[in-house]
Amino acid sequence: MVVGVDSRAMQASRITWGYVVTAGFESWKPEEIISTLSHLGYHTIEWTLDHFNPRQRSTNELKEMVCLAENKGLVGTQVAAFIDFVSGNEDVRQDKLQLASETIRAASGSGISLVSIYAGPNSWDPRAPQIPTELSTSEAWGRLFSALDVLYPIAEQEGLTLCFKPCVGSLAYDYFSTLPVIKQYGKSQSFGINLDPSHLVLYGNDLAWAVSEYADLIRHVHLKDVFGIPGDEGRHFMFPMLGEGVTDWSSLYSALKNQNYRGSFSIIFEAFAYLNNVLDQDPVAAARLSLEQVQKLPGFRSEM
Repeated sequence: MVVGVDSRAMQASRITWGYVVTAGFESWKPEEIISTLSHLGYHTIEWTLDHFNPRQRSTNELKEMVCLAENKGLVGTQVAAFIDFVSGNEDVRQDKLQLASETIRAASGSGISLVSIYAGPNSWDPRAPQIPTELSTSEAWGRLFSALDVLYPIAEQEGLTLCFKPCVGSLAYDYFSTLPVIKQYGKSQSFGINLDPSHLVLYGNDLAWAVSEYADLIRHVHLKDVFGIPGDEGRHFMFPMLGEGVTDWSSLYSALKNQNYRGSFSIIFEAFAYLNNVLDQDPVAAARLSLEQVQKLPGFRSEM
């Protein structure tokens, strides 16, 4: 049974800032990351499979990660289990589905109430199939639905929210391409949308309108900026520092406020060139700078 803080029950009197543990933290110990993010002023933490992985850590170790975070003031721990459910042969896909199932159960058993997933294929992976030239659209959607047919019942049994995230280059990449997923699973008590504005903006979606259409399906928000057009990252588009891209932050904030969104906002740092060239691959500097920037974004700064 989940005993963590529900993502839609955060305090309305302030914004709850979270950080997705990527961008240089991969080799760090969980306790070091927790202490660092707490010291920087974050309110919650979002693990990826680099750290919250039931195949690499025992049940007790995963529970201890959550307890330690709460003791340091990072409440409502979340997990981003970003697994490609479309690529690979049958055996590979079944193994990935099993990993996702194990992660959902481990999250629930650790008191975590929200896990995020996406579709795949990972377009940045040269081994991933090109749709529709190497894998038909019909087969790709069939593979995704076969996975979600298993995962949403598990999420319901475990009593947690399984958020689906649109992601650039994947089968479901913006508002419109997530509609088949919503049609199929939107009535599940465990279904939610993880809204990352950068992906919708990249594909030209009207951000405020998309938020109003998703409405209360939005159960989690990732914050990332974007600039460019769909294509290859680094060549056609990039995820720059917060505030440097073309995201209309004031519009996003107002739209979410109109929907009475009270969940957390997790920064996902993917300005990798800046991390390498300016920050000297220092993940602490990236996390610190991100929190400083997000608190100054139009709309969001009004809550500071």
